[in-house]
Amino acid sequence: MSSETASLGPLPDGWEQGRYSTGKTFWTNSTSRIKTYYDPRKPNPHPDGFEATPVEGAPLPDGWEIISRTVDGRKHEVFLDHNTHTSTSVDPRLGPIPLPEGWEAGRNSLGQDFWTNAEQRLKTYYDPRKDNVRPGGFAPVPVEGDPLPEGWEVVGKEVDGRRVVSYLDHINHRSTSEDPRG
Repeated sequence: MSSETASLGPLPDGWEQGRYSTGKTFWTNSTSRIKTYYDPRKPNPHPDGFEATPVEGAPLPDGWEIISRTVDGRKHEVFLDHNTHTSTSVDPRLGPIPLPEGWEAGRNSLGQDFWTNAEQRLKTYYDPRKDNVRPGGFAPVPVEGDPLPEGWEVVGKEVDGRRVVSYLDHINHRSTSEDPRG
């Protein structure tokens, strides 16, 4: 036990520390079924209100953790791979599920996963392999003209016989009716 760890005091109730044969340390809580790679005695290291989340079903592969947050009543999950220091919205336990026909996966310079369908001229930050419900019943809309800035998606829906469009900024987690292209 390092002097820093000793100075933090005992682990909170229900928590245990473990170590893989590779030397990587992890913590588990048998009550909440949470497994994390961050010491639970320290402040939450996750950004934007994300917190460690209990694992439902089969265990995650070694080195993986689920974090989530709820925004507007919707749960957003992110899977962290502490082995490669990457994250994804795709559950690593699912294995390689093929994308629907016409869809391709990508990752922007900020490390965010996105999916495009060139034939339909769609780009979304919601995995098309999942039954995603977007806020307010919106669905992806084809992008007309110049591409949207990185991290943006355009969605729309019919309201009283007219199309309502919203632009989603997945970097700053906000939406607007104003086109970010100006």
